[in-house]
Amino acid sequence: MAIVSFLHQKLLLMWLSDYDEWLVLAYRHEVWNALFDLDAASQISDLLDIGAVRSEESELWYVTITVNSVEPCGAVTCYFNDGDCFSLDYREYNP
Repeated sequence: MAIVSFLHQKLLLMWLSDYDEWLVLAYRHEVWNALFDLDAASQISDLLDIGAVRSEESELWYVTITVNSVEPCGAVTCYFNDGDCFSLDYREYNP
């Protein structure tokens, strides 16, 4: 029932030390919310409740990050197993 590991080093730094200046202010709070929700998730239904979607090709879960709750700009991704989130990553969408 916790975040176990990170792939994205800045996301790890953000989680450990609250340093989030590398993120655009317009969606910084959404990334924080995604991290808190993933940390609190204990079962698949919790992921579905926060709007996470599983990739059809793998076991990777995506939580979409939007600008002003409208336009997708990125995603926090992770693998979920037995109540834990592994290999958290942040993927920014390029237009």
